[in-house]
Amino acid sequence: MTKKPPPLFRVGKLKTIQDVNYEVAKLYRRTVHGHIDSADAARQSSILANLRQGLEQGIIEIRLSAIEDTILRLAANKGAPLLESRIIEGDDGESDETT
Repeated sequence: MTKKPPPLFRVGKLKTIQDVNYEVAKLYRRTVHGHIDSADAARQSSILANLRQGLEQGIIEIRLSAIEDTILRLAANKGAPLLESRIIEGDDGESDETT
């Protein structure tokens, strides 16, 4: 009697954090039901965790860039008095000398 190859599982596109979470849930269910060895599942979940972290960092970078663009636009238009160039550059006019 020959041993059956393990079942093949389809993995969808992993473009969003929600997609990665869905794959983690599928991996968990497959492991619990005995379709995937726990050592293999651990390696795969580690990869998925790294992928999720990368996607999260990408989202943070996009949001930070938008915030920076807004700050620069407001400073250029003088639309926000608190965003004068001296504050953005870090020179608030106060001396470091306390004596």
